[in-house]
Amino acid sequence: MIVLSALALAAALLLVWTGIEHLRAPATSAASRAAGLLQSSLGVLAAIVMMHRTGTGPEVLLGQSALYASFAGVLAFRLARADRGDCRCTRVTARVGPTGIIRAVAAALVSAAAAAGYPGVVLPGVDVTDPRVALVLAAAITMGTVAYALPAALDGAPAQLRAGGGR
Repeated sequence: MIVLSALALAAALLLVWTGIEHLRAPATSAASRAAGLLQSSLGVLAAIVMMHRTGTGPEVLLGQSALYASFAGVLAFRLARADRGDCRCTRVTARVGPTGIIRAVAAALVSAAAAAGYPGVVLPGVDVTDPRVALVLAAAITMGTVAYALPAALDGAPAQLRAGGGR
């Protein structure tokens, strides 16, 4: 359960991080800002229910799963249309590709599994002196950071950036 806890918490932290980026980006539309607010709010709620047992924990984690599934669907649709432009998932520019889709599907599945295993996946408090909690928090932060950078690292930059053009 520790691994599932760390993965679900990493998915929540990734939502918070990317949601805040959407809110802070100066040239984003109102729809992008609304999506950023939804992402970051749901990520914060999911992180809270992962750290403190609540009655709504499964519902919040299923919401996180649904959001990631919708991200996967949008990216798959764009890839099927041969749209290899910037996925706009993060501030790190990455073209739409299989890595972003796999990341979203994996986060959706992990979130759904955490909802099914709730409350067994909840951390035993937020006591960082407890080695289990420290391990889960460190693993979640590390996995969230890796998941953040994976699409750019594996799928590459959009063609206009690889050719020397700007964003």
